[in-house]
Amino acid sequence: IAFIALWNVGEWLSRRSQIFATIGKLSLLIYLIHPLVFQFLIRIIPTLSNTNQIIYGMVILICTLVVTIIVSWIIDQILSKLFGKNAIKSSKTS
Repeated sequence: IAFIALWNVGEWLSRRSQIFATIGKLSLLIYLIHPLVFQFLIRIIPTLSNTNQIIYGMVILICTLVVTIIVSWIIDQILSKLFGKNAIKSSKTS
């Protein structure tokens, strides 16, 4: 039931906001890049001994999402300029 509800909410939001369509287009790059970004951020954002671990985890999560989406968009723009707008889509069909 939860999966169907989330699926319907996702479809409803994607029709009303272009940002979800853009994130969906970048989903493969996001999937491939996020572990690298996460490991990088874990190493550069220090944890303090008296910091709440839940807050630290939320900061890392939000930073990972933001950085990953930005880097994925930049890579997509570079690939689009180098190989054309349909370079990634056409490679899936061959």
